[in-house]
Amino acid sequence: MLPLPPPKILAWTNRGQLVNTVVLPYIHLMKSQRFFFILLQAAVLLLPQKLPADPIDSLAQLVQQPAHDTITGMRYLELAKAWFWENPVKTDSLLRIAESYLGPQQYYRGLSDVHNFRANYHYMGGRPLSACSSLDTAMQFAALDGDSLHMIGIRKNLTILRSEAGDIEGALEAIEESMQYLVAHQDSSLLAEHFVQRGLLYQQKGYRRLALKDFQTAREVHLALQETARVAEAEQHIGKTLFDESNYQEALPYFIASAKRYQLAGQQQYYAEVLTLLGTNYHRLQKHRLADSTFAASIALSNQLQQPYNIAHAQLLRAESWLERGHQLGQAASDASTAQLVFEEVLPIMAGSCQMLLARIDSAQQRWLPALDKADRSIAIFEDHEGASYLRGALRFKAAVLSKLSRPEQALAAYERAQALSDSLFSIQQAQAIAELHLEYDTELKEREIALKAAQIKRLASEKENALLRNRLLGLGLLAALLLLGGGYYTYRLRQRTLKAEVRHRERELAAQRLHLLQKNNILQQVEDQLSNQTTTSGDEGHQKLLNSLRTQDTLDKDWDTFTSYFKAVHADFSEQLERKFPTLSITEKRLAYLFRLGTTIAEAAALLNIQPESVRKGKYRLKKKLATATETDNQSLEDMLRQIG
Repeated sequence: MLPLPPPKILAWTNRGQLVNTVVLPYIHLMKSQRFFFILLQAAVLLLPQKLPADPIDSLAQLVQQPAHDTITGMRYLELAKAWFWENPVKTDSLLRIAESYLGPQQYYRGLSDVHNFRANYHYMGGRPLSACSSLDTAMQFAALDGDSLHMIGIRKNLTILRSEAGDIEGALEAIEESMQYLVAHQDSSLLAEHFVQRGLLYQQKGYRRLALKDFQTAREVHLALQETARVAEAEQHIGKTLFDESNYQEALPYFIASAKRYQLAGQQQYYAEVLTLLGTNYHRLQKHRLADSTFAASIALSNQLQQPYNIAHAQLLRAESWLERGHQLGQAASDASTAQLVFEEVLPIMAGSCQMLLARIDSAQQRWLPALDKADRSIAIFEDHEGASYLRGALRFKAAVLSKLSRPEQALAAYERAQALSDSLFSIQQAQAIAELHLEYDTELKEREIALKAAQIKRLASEKENALLRNRLLGLGLLAALLLLGGGYYTYRLRQRTLKAEVRHRERELAAQRLHLLQKNNILQQVEDQLSNQTTTSGDEGHQKLLNSLRTQDTLDKDWDTFTSYFKAVHADFSEQLERKFPTLSITEKRLAYLFRLGTTIAEAAALLNIQPESVRKGKYRLKKKLATATETDNQSLEDMLRQIG
C-alpha cells in the first residue's frame, strides 16, 4: 500500500465540500448505490475552483447540519480522511462515528470504505496485522454490497499487507480468489497484473519456477493487449528471475527488451532501474565496458529524476563490479559508503551489504583489521534483521580474515557457525523445493480446472450464439414464409378478381349473345310469317324457296356454336358434368338444358330455338325424364335438377 497524500490533496481528491453539498443530499433518491458512486466520482472531477480553502473546517460545519444518517455517516468518513495527516487519533474516532451512523442503515458500501480507510490508518501506524483485519472486514461488507470490482481492489491491498506482514500464504490465497473472479469475467489485463503480483509472492517463497511461469504468462497477455509498460514490467521480472538462477545469458535479452519498452513508454524511473540490472548482468557476463557505461547511464538518469534509492543501488552494484575486477577500488569504496548512507534509513539489509562490500575492499588491500571491524558491523546488521543468507557469507569472510590474522580458534568458530547456517539454509531450500513441487502440482490441477471451465464457458457462449443464429434464421424463414404467403394470397386474390371479372365479361357476352339470338329469331320469325302469307296468297315459287331456306338450321347452328362456347366458358363445370353423366343427350336437349340452366322461360326458349312453345314443353318433359334418377321425386323441377348438376 502507498502512503496517503498530504491532507489538502487528500481532501480535495475526495472533493468533500462538493460531494457533501451536491451529491450526498440526494442519495435517498437513488435506488442503486453503484449509481451514487458513479455520481460521486463525477463530482470529484467537477468545479475544483469553487471549493473552499480549508476542507476540515467546511466538513466540520457540514456534519453538524441535520441530514439522513447515511449522509451524516459519509460526511464523517470524509472528515476522517481530511484529519488523517493532522491528527490520526481523531481520524480513528471519526471513523467510529461514521460507522455508528452507517451500520444501522446497512449501507454496506460506506461501511466497506470506512474499514478500508481504517486499514490505511493502521498501516501508517505500523500495525500491519490490524490493517489486515480491517481489510478482511471491508471485504465482507463489499461482498454484501455485491460490487466485485471493489472487492478485487480490497483484495489487492490485502495481498500487499499480508505479504509485508510475512503472511505469504494468506497473500497468495487473497490474490488467487481475485484471479478466479477475473478468469470467470475474462478481464485479461487485470488478470495479467495479478499474475505478476502472484509471481512476486512466489519469489518471496523461493518458488522461482512458478514465478517465472506467471511472469511469462503476464507478458504474453500484455503483449496481446499491446500494453507496452506492462510488457516491460513482466520482462524485467523474467530477467531478474533468470538472473537469480545464474542464467545470465538468458536474462540478457529480457533486460534489453524491458529497457527499450520502458524508454518507449516514457517510464524513465523504471528505465533507470532496468539499466542497473542490465549493468549487473553485463558484469556477470564479463562484459565490463558495457557494464560500466550502463551503470553510468543509470546513475546519471536517476540523478536527473532525483531518485536516491536508484542511485544508491546502482553505485553499490558498480562498486561490487569494480571490486571483483580489482579496478578503481578507491571509487568503489566511495560509492559503497555513499550508498550505505541512503540505505541505512530505508533498507538496513542493503546497508549491511554496503558495509560488507567495504570490508571486502579493505581485504583486497590487505587491511585486515579494518576489514574485520566492518565484517563485524555487517554481521550485527544481518543478525538484527534475520538476513540468514547474508549472514552466512559474512561469517565465512570473517573466518578468512581471522585466518589471515592468525586467530585459528576464532576462525574455526566462525566457520562452524557459517556451516550450521549453510546446513539450515540447505534444509530450508530442500523444504522449499518440495513445497514448490507440491504447489506446481496443485497449480497444474487448478489450471486444468480453469481451462475446463473456460472451455465450458466458451462452449456455452458458442451454443448461445448458435441458438441466437438459429432463432434469427428461423425468424427470417418465418418472415420469408409470411412474405411468400402474403404474395401468394395477393396473387390468389388478384387471380380471383381477374377470374370474376372474366366471368362477368363472359356472362355479359353470353347475355348479349342470348339477346342477339332472341332478336334475330324474332326478326326471322316475322320475315317467315310475312313470306308465308305472301306465298299462300300468290303461290310464288321463289318465295317458297326463300321460306324453306330460312327454315333450315344452318344459319342458326353458327350462332348457337358461339352461344355454346360462351356458356361453357362461364359454366365449365356444368357443361362437363352434363356431358359426362348424360352422354346420350341430343344437341337440342343440350341447348334446352343450357337455356333452362340460365333461367330462360319456355317462350324465350321457343324464340331462341325458333320452334313452337309446345315443342319446348315436350322437349323439357323428355329432358326431365332423362335427368331423373331413382332417388329423385317427380315433384322436383327441371331447374333444380340442373342446379344440382353444377
